[in-house]
Amino acid sequence: MGGQSGGPDFAVSEQFTVFLFPFEHSLAGAPQETRRVLLRALERWSPWLSRLDPETLETAVDDTYFFLDFTREQLFPLLAGFSSTKQGRRACAEWTDQWLQHESEDLAAELADHPMVHLTWRGCRYIAPGRTLEVLTDEGAYGETCEVEWIDALLFQGGMGLLCLRVRLRDGATVGRVSALHHHLRQVLPRTVRDDVAKIKVAGGDGAEAECSLAALLEYLTQDLRSAEGPGRSLPEIVAEVDAG
Repeated sequence: MGGQSGGPDFAVSEQFTVFLFPFEHSLAGAPQETRRVLLRALERWSPWLSRLDPETLETAVDDTYFFLDFTREQLFPLLAGFSSTKQGRRACAEWTDQWLQHESEDLAAELADHPMVHLTWRGCRYIAPGRTLEVLTDEGAYGETCEVEWIDALLFQGGMGLLCLRVRLRDGATVGRVSALHHHLRQVLPRTVRDDVAKIKVAGGDGAEAECSLAALLEYLTQDLRSAEGPGRSLPEIVAEVDAG
C-alpha cells in the first residue's frame, strides 16, 4: 500500500487519535438547571475517573502536574488535592473508589460546582468503548474500521464543550491509513455543496446497526449535555431528522 504521496507507506507500531468536536452545552445557567442537566447526563455518562483502572489512575495524577497549579485546579478539580507521591496516588485511588459509589444526585450536585466538568460515555446499544465503528464514503472509495477506546466530554464554563473521541486502528496500521482516517473522520459538515462527508456505521452487541453522518452521531452523543427537557432521542430518530436531506 502506498502513501498519499505515492511513495512507500510505513508501518506504525503504536497509534491512537483523539478527535475533538466543539459543541454548546447547557451547564452555564442557574445552579439548579445545571444540576438537572448533569443528573440527566449521568444516565449515560459518568465522571471520567470511572474509566481508569488503578494503574492508569496513578498515571493520570502524575500527568496533571504538567500544568501550573492554578490551571491544574481548573482542569482537574477531582485530582487537584492529591500529590504525585506514592501515598498521594494510593489515597487518590481509595477516594475515587468510594466517591464513584455516591448516588447520581450527589455526584451531579458536586460536579455542578466544578470549573470544568469532565465526563466519559458509558455506552449504549449502538456505540460504546471497546466496540468498533466503520468510516465509509458513499462512492465506496474509502472504508476503514477502528476501535472506540473512549468518548469524553469536557464542559467548560460559559457553555463551551468539547467532545473527545479516541479511536485506534487495528493491526497493520500504517502512516497512510492513519492519515486517511484523519482526513475522513474530522470533517463534520461538507465544505462545499459538492463535497461529500464520510458516513459512520456503528453496530451494537445485540446486533443493532445504524449508518449515519458524523453530524448525526455527535447530535446523539451530546443531546443529554445540551438539555434536561424530555426523553433522549434514539440514534435512528436523530438520523431521520439530521440526515433526511
